[in-house]
Amino acid sequence: MYMFYIAETPREKKQVALYWEQQRKLAANIKDSYDKVEEDAYHSNFYQKILSYDKSVRPDFFSPLPKKLKTEN
Repeated sequence: MYMFYIAETPREKKQVALYWEQQRKLAANIKDSYDKVEEDAYHSNFYQKILSYDKSVRPDFFSPLPKKLKTEN
């Protein structure tokens, strides 16, 4: 039994390419789902900090603050 097999025919090369493309997509999905949790937590903390600022000293040319911040736990 071989430890690895070198694809020789076009069909085998296509199967290998499709397999690794599927693995790349799977890895990207795992990374995105992990990063989303951390990014959402960071952005939530950032907006909570901004919402705690004194609104009376906020210049008019700034974009309006969100009225409510949706938090998902």
